[in-house]
Amino acid sequence: MWKYIVKRILFFIPTIILITLISFIISQNAPGDPVELMLTSKTNEGGQSAELMATEKEYLKKRHELKLDLPIFYFALASLAEPDTLYKIYKPKHQDALKRLVYTLGNWEKIQNYYKNARKLYYSIINLPTNNDTISMTRTLVLGLINSIMESGDVTKIELKLAKLKKTASETPQVYEILKPDIENLTTSFTTMISQHEKWKIYIPKIIFYGTNNQYHHWLMGILKFDFGISYVDKRPIGKKLLEAIKWSMVINLISILLSYLIAIPIGIFSAVKRYSLADKVITVTLFILYSLPS
Repeated sequence: MWKYIVKRILFFIPTIILITLISFIISQNAPGDPVELMLTSKTNEGGQSAELMATEKEYLKKRHELKLDLPIFYFALASLAEPDTLYKIYKPKHQDALKRLVYTLGNWEKIQNYYKNARKLYYSIINLPTNNDTISMTRTLVLGLINSIMESGDVTKIELKLAKLKKTASETPQVYEILKPDIENLTTSFTTMISQHEKWKIYIPKIIFYGTNNQYHHWLMGILKFDFGISYVDKRPIGKKLLEAIKWSMVINLISILLSYLIAIPIGIFSAVKRYSLADKVITVTLFILYSLPS
């Protein structure tokens, strides 16, 4: 008996670990940005620089609270081209785009420089004056293009959008005069990134170790302490939401069990007393039909 109990417990442990892994992977791949869902105000891409910086600071603070600024797991299987700090890029779309570039070109140092220049141009566009209708219109157009560039991991598309951005900005001399140095720096870093690729690094595997300071470890420790975190939608503790749901589930189940016995026992006694009678046959057929129906 004890051998059986120990065997079942040992089987239970890897099962629980597997379930937590699957649950964590599903939560990681859920659509949407959890930080944006948690914040009452979303990032204002069209706001002034001071307002934008304040919003980004709030975003980063919330991201830190949710442990999303940590690596995902204890280790990662990657290529020599991939840096061990890519998880620090806080915008999911930017992170995905940079990862695609890394696995296309292999030269993270040059890709990182290109991204820094893109961010610099982005803030320069944000700081453009808005008191002139022509400038304001051009600002909106180039802002959309630089956002699209930073969210793209396709070299051909980036090249086309970069040319379009330069053309759009040059149509308004006041805008182009301000943005020209940053546009040229971005164009140069983009050209360098392509010409000085290191594709050979893509084919050499490596393992990156992060230790216990990772998202999965903190999530698992919380689960073991019955701390399920807070809801991304309504910001309520998930533990309280589960208790509310369990309470009503138990009420419904207890009522159904009570009704089952109140109905089943008398029917069973009646069928036993009236065995093989027409009533017994009708009850038996009816109960089999009901039993076969989905709950």
